Amino acid sequence: MILSEDPLPFELPFHLAERCSMVRSDSEPGSSGGDLVVCWLHHACRLEENPVLEVAAAAARSTDRPLLVHAGFGGRHEFANDRHTIFMLEGWAELQGRLRELGIVMSITPPNGPGRTSGLRRLVERACVLVTEDLPRNPYPEWTGDMATRAPGPTVVVDAACLLPGRRVPGGHDRAFRFRRACQREWDARVDRDWPTADLTAPIASEDDRPSGALDLTTHDPVALRDLAGSWPLDHSVGPATEMSGGESEGLRRWTAFLRTGLPRYHQRRNDPLVDGTSGLSPWLHHGMVSPFRLAREAHRAGGDGAAKFLDELLVWRELSFHFCREHHDHDTYDAVPAWARETLESHASDARRVHSWETLSRGRTGDATWDLAQASLRQRGWLHNNLRMTWGKALPGWSRDPGQTLERLLDLNDRFALDGHDPNSIGGLLWCLGLFDRPFPEDNQVTGTLRTRPTADHGRRLDLPRYADRVRSGIQRASVLVIGAGVAGSIAARTLHDHGHPVTLLDKGRGPGGRLSTRRRGPDRDDPIRHDHGCQVLRLRGPLREQLTRSWIEDGVVAAWNPRVRNPDGGITAPDAPWYVAMPGMNGLVSHLQTDLRVKYQSVV
Repeated sequence: MILSEDPLPFELPFHLAERCSMVRSDSEPGSSGGDLVVCWLHHACRLEENPVLEVAAAAARSTDRPLLVHAGFGGRHEFANDRHTIFMLEGWAELQGRLRELGIVMSITPPNGPGRTSGLRRLVERACVLVTEDLPRNPYPEWTGDMATRAPGPTVVVDAACLLPGRRVPGGHDRAFRFRRACQREWDARVDRDWPTADLTAPIASEDDRPSGALDLTTHDPVALRDLAGSWPLDHSVGPATEMSGGESEGLRRWTAFLRTGLPRYHQRRNDPLVDGTSGLSPWLHHGMVSPFRLAREAHRAGGDGAAKFLDELLVWRELSFHFCREHHDHDTYDAVPAWARETLESHASDARRVHSWETLSRGRTGDATWDLAQASLRQRGWLHNNLRMTWGKALPGWSRDPGQTLERLLDLNDRFALDGHDPNSIGGLLWCLGLFDRPFPEDNQVTGTLRTRPTADHGRRLDLPRYADRVRSGIQRASVLVIGAGVAGSIAARTLHDHGHPVTLLDKGRGPGGRLSTRRRGPDRDDPIRHDHGCQVLRLRGPLREQLTRSWIEDGVVAAWNPRVRNPDGGITAPDAPWYVAMPGMNGLVSHLQTDLRVKYQSVV
């Protein structure tokens, strides 16, 4: 996305105008092409203090074109799963209903199939003005630039996430104290400012202006929203975070409670995972369901040491991360790690380390009690206390093949499971584990060199691990589940439920693991019998959702690549188009692996 120096094509009050930038495109600033003003939201999922909506309404009044608000699931998001999708659906459903009360039409479209144009693209091609969010986290700048080239009219991006609009921050900053020094005056000028009453009046679009297949989420109750996500092509192995519901009203309810009882002692309690010392609002902030302007204003007016520390986190550290993503387009790559940190990590690249597979890490089976409990919180609850997340992240260099894989795993494990994942603030926190916003330390340690250390053993001694384990479990709506059939499908289902904290029992009428992957053993040598796979004889582990798991199984010796020669009906011999795999040592070895940690009863008949 490349910005233009062109002025805005319509008048705005200062508090909105300072948040807006024009995107360079082939459209003339005064172009009258298009018959709609399209407001594309992807994170600013709120009605209150939403400058994107307010700018779009002003554009509609200025052009006398109908306003249509859009949110969609058509982009190819990494880690699109039930957890993230259901939280978002809950928020969009609430916003769609509130906008309808104001006479504003909102289009929400499901994932589009291969070869089908997305609902957003169809709307953008009708946009006399496209208004969207100025979010610096990849891939949104690229997507916005692409949409700007398709709109017949100009594209305006609006910062809805930071108290000080990101494009008004002077210079580049690699340390928090420098960033604070550069921004403090501008924050002081805004933090106590009331947000003016929004004017969302605009010419009304027709329901027929929505793309075909658009959803009316206001008719869906929570169960129906989950069923809807279940019908989409998502990663269904990551289930919803049952203690957290999406939506502006839920976010504000939590903020009001924290403002009253948690903020005064925030500076004293925020680093203890055993108490509710933090606001826990990061998922709602990430999805734009609460206004950061309101949080800053009300915390400032509350005053006190707790409020001062909260504002330090909300403004300095959070907005520094947004600033970093804006200044560094490669912020989600290894090149974003500071040069000094890359140098010290690479100087220790040959150090001995215990590399764990991705599956071992994602399931929290490293054997390190502190780390595994932290990962259990991420996996089961969708949330990890930030102080513990720093220790969690600092452990990964010693368990990864190299620094590049360390960052890949930090992003994967956090963004896959955490409801506040894939946020600029996540980028800042995860890269901090590899030296961002930090300095080298005198001691030169194995693997991590001069990076700051946070050993899990030290953190574990400060933390009552049994109490923390109870706290992780207490956040889950647990259900006792009986799975009948201990083959591949039953074992995967049971393990997924088990990994989400549910007690599961597997029943099977057979004598041992196998099902469709049955293996018989024969021969005189008990230690090295002859094995015959008389069920399924080959695995085709296809699709992007299985890539990480397949690599882990190969790494752990659970499966191996098999490249056979296949005889065709015409007598010719060819090789498979896609990789084939076999389980080790026999096909039922995969089922045995899946049943690790599970309670299984064989020779059982219901």
